[in-house]
Amino acid sequence: MLLETMEDTSINFKGYWELNPVRLKMIFPQLSLDELHYIPGEEEDLIRRLGLLLNKSYDEIMSIIISCNSQ
Repeated sequence: MLLETMEDTSINFKGYWELNPVRLKMIFPQLSLDELHYIPGEEEDLIRRLGLLLNKSYDEIMSIIISCNSQ
């Protein structure tokens, strides 16, 4: 089951986001670093923003982020 609550997404973002923009930019070169900017506590906004930019669902974006964290 994919994580859906803000509390759960915070756990995945905490301490991992430094490398995620680089990894996500390699997968999706059309994204800018501004679009990948993460503000602690605003995980939900980032996930929704990326979903709109990439035309992907919340769950798809979460899967991509989780897979980036596990690399």
